[in-house]
Amino acid sequence: MNSKISKSNGAALLLVLMITAAMASMMIFMSEKGSNTANMANMIKQHNRAKIAVDNAQSEIIYELMTTPLGILGPNSRYPGIELIDPSLKNFRGEATKRGNLHVRAQDLSGLVSLAPLNEGAFKQLLLHYGTDSSDINQIMDRFDDWQDIDNFRRLEGAEKGDYIQPFLPNNTALQTVEELRYILQNDNLFEQIQPFLVLRVNPYIVRQFTPKSLYSAFGFEGQTPSLDEGEGGVDSIASGKLSIQITFEGSVNYSKRFSFERGPGLRPYFVSKEEVVN
Repeated sequence: MNSKISKSNGAALLLVLMITAAMASMMIFMSEKGSNTANMANMIKQHNRAKIAVDNAQSEIIYELMTTPLGILGPNSRYPGIELIDPSLKNFRGEATKRGNLHVRAQDLSGLVSLAPLNEGAFKQLLLHYGTDSSDINQIMDRFDDWQDIDNFRRLEGAEKGDYIQPFLPNNTALQTVEELRYILQNDNLFEQIQPFLVLRVNPYIVRQFTPKSLYSAFGFEGQTPSLDEGEGGVDSIASGKLSIQITFEGSVNYSKRFSFERGPGLRPYFVSKEEVVN
């Protein structure tokens, strides 16, 4: 009799332990789920805060560019009777201006290398700076010209229809995007290196005061006699009115937005385009 009672008690104890273990597992699962949900909610909250900070900074910068001489003179230029007092952007050559958790980079496109119209001298120097041989540059220039002319006659080292993997290339028209150069170069690594310094539809000369310092050695700007024209107004040339701006929030969550700001003619004196989140 005692043996049966003992076995019954043992079975009951085992059942209790199993139920307890099941309940403990359920509680752990629910606790972890709740913790994950809380973490996710916190991440969303931090992301929204970063986005709001970037959007607010964008609005303030655009307002300043539209309503003060900053967008015309640039942050470092001077004009009789006009003085910029503590502008929110400290330079137009792509160097970061820190504003709390925000880093703002503004690049005046006149400081970059124009592909259309082509600044041939600057383009060749940029290729040389990134290790391209002189013989390869001749080939690139022939391919560049063949890409844009309307005929199918191949230059000495050029490329026409049938020379590209894609049967519809080249376009045989003026460059529409910088990305087209990737096909002309046939060198993705080279393209990725020089792409940040290329631009379309700006004046075909480089304004030294807006050129990124990383390109000074490429263009001979480190000495007293730079090898390229600094622009019609010299080192005090006014801004081109075409800016590429990137605003980055750096904190527990990183968030970055890039857009183009242009000063235009007619009833649309200013407009924003190519707005995109970049991370």
